Amino acid sequence: MTDTDAAASQGRPDSSATSDRREPLRVALIDPLGQYAGNHHYTDQLARGLTNCGAKVTVYTHSGDVDHSPDRPYGYHEAFHGIYGARHPAIRGLQFLRCLAATFVQIVRRQTDIVHVQLWQHDIREIAQVALARLVRKKVVITVHDIVNYGKTKRARNLRWMMSKSSGIIVHNQYCFDQLTSSYQPRTRIAVIPHVNQAGSLGDLPDRASARSRLNLPPDKMIFLFFGNCREEKGLDVALRALAELKDHHDELLFVSAGKMKPHEEAHFRELASQLELGSLLRIDVGLIPDDAAMDYYRAADVVVVPYRQVYESGVAITAATCARAVLASDLPPLLEATENGRLGLHFRSGDSKDLACAMKRALSIRDELDDLGAQTREKALRERDPDVVGAQTFSLYRELLAGADERENR
Repeated sequence: MTDTDAAASQGRPDSSATSDRREPLRVALIDPLGQYAGNHHYTDQLARGLTNCGAKVTVYTHSGDVDHSPDRPYGYHEAFHGIYGARHPAIRGLQFLRCLAATFVQIVRRQTDIVHVQLWQHDIREIAQVALARLVRKKVVITVHDIVNYGKTKRARNLRWMMSKSSGIIVHNQYCFDQLTSSYQPRTRIAVIPHVNQAGSLGDLPDRASARSRLNLPPDKMIFLFFGNCREEKGLDVALRALAELKDHHDELLFVSAGKMKPHEEAHFRELASQLELGSLLRIDVGLIPDDAAMDYYRAADVVVVPYRQVYESGVAITAATCARAVLASDLPPLLEATENGRLGLHFRSGDSKDLACAMKRALSIRDELDDLGAQTREKALRERDPDVVGAQTFSLYRELLAGADERENR
């Protein structure tokens, strides 16, 4: 794997970087998004993988989390509360800073070695996390989930600053590595470490018939699923225009969109569906989907549609793989990388609704083969994205950074 050592790539901590450090290594994983943005499974599985390597992990997350698992082997604090909702942004911003300050009081008291921050928005909240970590003289590792914040390219300077203040950077695939290095030329150590799978958090997989029954979905039709955020770059409009090309197959299929939408977004997509006369071809389920219902949506589907215009890594595609469901995705590099250039999935030209319609027709024609394809994608996700493997690679990076700091101090 690019820029990671052989021991880490095989899921083992690098012993050469651990010999002079006290045990255990103390890690703070900061995740203000948590359940609010569906990030809780990612954080939980990473924390478990790190704990299995011997790290003492504490997660600081959003207080709205619904998973109060009693078997967490790591510290867990619902540190961020009152930071989302209808209140004025300035009030929520002040509340965030109060919560963050209290979090760093705990981080200092616990003599934390590494503060690990997740970067999505490249905004003032993420800047504050990095800045406070540096202020209290902690090593900072950042995971850059999105290289460019969609629609807000001016935030590139924010990302550049945060990278300059970090000791280590994690990206999840080769495409992100290439984009980051070509656009920013950071001097900080960069490691390519896969996005962890969610198998341990999701639990047993329900069967398709039971999942469809609970969701009141037809038992026999082929179901195409679009799951999650409907922002412009996610391409739901492309999928609906493609669906309009399949009206002759209305007795065979149903396209299901499930996830949160703002009122104006829901109105827009329902109006588009009406203009395209999609009728019984389409079902739109709007709202925050609880974990058990999310599992039902994925398992009820025959194929998960990922029609993105732009992406750096797709949590939806990873969840589909974890749930043993084939994906039909746009031909963007991270999605091609995930399916081994189409060997483990179906693809179409990004943004091309007619090509997506052709790919959907092809999926209809090979329906009997899709579950086998899904089983292969699950095996790949379980093998390459295992929490212990990802945790060991991340742990090795932490140790390398701390060992480097010790060497500089001893000169």
